[in-house]
Amino acid sequence: GPGGIHLRFDGAASWWTQGVSKESQNRLNRAASVAAGRWGHVMFPENAHDASLDAASGLLTGPGKGWATRVFYSDNGSTAMEVAVKMAMRAWYVRQGLVAPGDARTVPSKKEKDLPQVRVLALDGSYHGDTLGTMDMQAPSVFTGPMQTPWYKPRGLFLVPPTLQLRKGRWVVEQPAGGLCLEKCPDCVCGETRGTFGSATGNTVKELGHEEAVTGWNTRAEAFDLKKRQDTELARGYKFAINRVLDAADAASKKDPKRNPPLAALVTECVLHGAGGMDLIDPLFQQTLMRVCKQRGLPVVLDEVFAGMWRLGREGAWELLQETPDISCYAKLLTGGLVPLAATVTTEEIFDAFRGNTKQQGLLHGHSYTAYPVGCAVAAEAMRLYKDPVSNPNIREVVTESSAVDASRVNQATSASQASSTNPTSCTAPATLELQDLWCEDTARAMSLLPNVKGVTVIGCVLAVEIDD
Repeated sequence: GPGGIHLRFDGAASWWTQGVSKESQNRLNRAASVAAGRWGHVMFPENAHDASLDAASGLLTGPGKGWATRVFYSDNGSTAMEVAVKMAMRAWYVRQGLVAPGDARTVPSKKEKDLPQVRVLALDGSYHGDTLGTMDMQAPSVFTGPMQTPWYKPRGLFLVPPTLQLRKGRWVVEQPAGGLCLEKCPDCVCGETRGTFGSATGNTVKELGHEEAVTGWNTRAEAFDLKKRQDTELARGYKFAINRVLDAADAASKKDPKRNPPLAALVTECVLHGAGGMDLIDPLFQQTLMRVCKQRGLPVVLDEVFAGMWRLGREGAWELLQETPDISCYAKLLTGGLVPLAATVTTEEIFDAFRGNTKQQGLLHGHSYTAYPVGCAVAAEAMRLYKDPVSNPNIREVVTESSAVDASRVNQATSASQASSTNPTSCTAPATLELQDLWCEDTARAMSLLPNVKGVTVIGCVLAVEIDD
């Protein structure tokens, strides 16, 4: 009847999946049609098809460039994260010498029943999906309450991250008021829930980060200038506080591993918490956290389901942190909003952790439509579309320190080659691509000055306004 249909603006891009213009949509439709007509579906274990290889190549030369060598397909972001944590935990067992890949008849490993239960290091506010395993690696929230999953059992040590936001015209960092840890651990010795989150000098991080909290920066680019920010008292405070928490967790685990299982991986959304509140994590804190975990042998798992695939301006959101993960997950924009598909991307070391000649050594995860050709073909085409300057006028080449170093190395190698060759060739380093912000930072700054606005987050495709009510 009258008034039964309402026009609405899709401000969340249909759960953050839509990635191409209506003019480019036909390219995705054609890719899906060709794959459907050529293959239908192909069982993927021990098989492969062109579309899966094409999409894998796009992932490894795109968001996985420089660090990833392997791709595992699934159907959605939550499942991709389930797979990622399985990978990370096996890798941790191998790094600890509890499991040895290879011929099970000759390589000794602990019996399965003797392998320790483990937990993850995670951030309060991270959201990894609605499957039972991903819920258990999230801090308590409305998503994990008894009304949603009575089986919920948090299996993590949850940290409260400092956040970055545009407030009253300046980008500032807000430190967690109650300390770094969300909850006090049994037999707590680090004191990080008592607001003493700080440094060896006795200063709290709130004191160390006074300038970042009050003066801040005029532009987001300055806040993300991590090379400059690394040599600050706040950076040293972050490192000290994180190590203190992890030292205490290790001590508690050695004392009573059943009550305090050891930490086996860092699991976190990358740069921006999506469903948890559109909170921009202080990039200096997250970079420091990743580096400390790597130094301690903890596999680093990034959930880029929301933040990856150009959402925040870079193909891999990890690029903004200048630190690579061991495992990362992609979905949503991966297929441009046409069909479901997800991928868990990882390194050769993680892949090797599952080598062996017995079934139990493998990664026993998958579903009937794993790597279905239609999804893979659309993903491959979507990744090409995003990088096509004709179809995507928002894409541009940028010169970064890393790309300049790469270019220098390539030019040196080319010069050496030409000096010894009668047929010289030219060679250039791969360009670093960046998606221009879809929202004007100056306009966002003006919005942040409004009396009823607490803060604004603007980065890449994202604009979020927090109302001060």
